[in-house]
Amino acid sequence: MLDFVSTVMITATIVVCFSLLVSSLNLTIGGRFVAAVALALWFGLAIALGSIEAFVDAGRRPVPLTGIMFGSALIAAATLAALWPAARRALLSAPMPILVGLHIPRLMGGMFLVLAATGRLEGPFPIFQAFGDMAAAAVAIPCLRIAARPTTDRDWILRIWNVFGALDLLVAISLAMLSTPGSAVQIIHGGVGPEAMQHLPLALIPSVLAPFWVITHGIIFGQLRARASAGLRRAAWSLNDLDGTEAS
Repeated sequence: MLDFVSTVMITATIVVCFSLLVSSLNLTIGGRFVAAVALALWFGLAIALGSIEAFVDAGRRPVPLTGIMFGSALIAAATLAALWPAARRALLSAPMPILVGLHIPRLMGGMFLVLAATGRLEGPFPIFQAFGDMAAAAVAIPCLRIAARPTTDRDWILRIWNVFGALDLLVAISLAMLSTPGSAVQIIHGGVGPEAMQHLPLALIPSVLAPFWVITHGIIFGQLRARASAGLRRAAWSLNDLDGTEAS
């Protein structure tokens, strides 16, 4: 029953998050189709690898395959944004409230506590992941209101939340790799560790959802920089207008 519920929750979250992001980008219909196909291929690859138990490492490779999938997605997104200005503009065109709202489904991190209670996950990973994800999701809700407005004196809240949310995912993935039984990089030993994350449907979290959320954190970071720059320009213009008024 737990696997069925997890499958429904994770699959629905991926489909909804991917659909919202693609539909919110300032792209032509053809561009959105290409973006949707790329995300679908990424999702499909993760399912295919999971179905043949390719994520079950047990010493097969120096770095767990889930970690390789996670890192590859980040590298691909960063390379695309760095080398293709049109892609970078498209990513930055996504409305910030939608990008923030995409993190609310991280409330399902509570299921890691259930998996830990049933003995399917052990070690530091499930506790850290559960509370970190739920905190990031809970704070994302009030952050929606801040994100929906132009630059305000509350943008610092968005910045702190954004850094926390990204670090939560990066640390959780690191803990999972360092505590995977039989992994060449295992230094944390604690029963089965995150072994359940190597099987479907849970393997879709580190291989698809986690990198997707980190990428959206990166986009939000870029947008916050743009907001700050725009705010400084408006302040400079206002100061110039005031000086001109006083001079006259």
